Amino acid sequence: MNEALAVLPERVVPDWHEQFLTVILPAVEAVARHRFRGLSDTEQEESSAEAIAGAMLTFVRLVRRGKDPAVFAGRLAQLAVLRVLSGRLTGCADRCNDALSRLARH
Repeated sequence: MNEALAVLPERVVPDWHEQFLTVILPAVEAVARHRFRGLSDTEQEESSAEAIAGAMLTFVRLVRRGKDPAVFAGRLAQLAVLRVLSGRLTGCADRCNDALSRLARH
């Protein structure tokens, strides 16, 4: 068993990871806390997580294009939250036939 653990590669942290955690994440959390304040605790948590995921994907896309997303962190956070409010989910497609989905609740 120890031999199997010895061959596992070490975790590789991307270059952009620290910048996302220190610059973008606090901005997204602040905007999400303000915009989702009227939701229940569970919905706030889910919506905030969705906004963070969307912001991270946008951040990575911009980094790959050679842009510096830290310059407009506030706007990136606003767009991530607006994306969630409009129902555009990052993780998966929302199913209208599912009774617990956001789309069915509306």
